[in-house]
Amino acid sequence: MKIGKENIVGCLAAVEWYLGLDHAERHADWDRQLGALRDALGAAPGVTVEVSWPGEAGEEVPRGMIALEAGKARLDRDSLIAALRDGDPRIAVGSTARGIAIYPATLRPGEMEIVARRIAELLR
Repeated sequence: MKIGKENIVGCLAAVEWYLGLDHAERHADWDRQLGALRDALGAAPGVTVEVSWPGEAGEEVPRGMIALEAGKARLDRDSLIAALRDGDPRIAVGSTARGIAIYPATLRPGEMEIVARRIAELLR
C-alpha cells in the first residue's frame, strides 16, 4: 500500500490539532450539556437520564443514556426515534436496549439545548 505525503501531512495536522485541544474544557462542556439534558427531562414520567463513560467504543466521550420505562414513558424507544427523525429540526440519536443515547461530542454549541427541548416536548 502506498501512502502519499498529503495523507501523512493531513494525519500529522489532525494529531497536532487534537493534542492542542483543552481536554478538561471539552469534558466540562460535555458535562454541562448532559446536565442540561438531565434537567430538561427530569419531570418526564418513566424517563431516566444517566451519563455513561466511556463511549461504546472505549473513547473518552460521555453519552447521555435516556431510559424509557415501558408503560410509564409517553413514547417507546422506536416511536421517540421516529418522532425525532421526522420532526423539525430532524434529530438523529443512538439506540439502546432501554431507550436512546445522545453524544454531546457530535453537537455544535447550542444544539444540545434544542435536542433536550424537543425530547422533553415529546415525552411530557
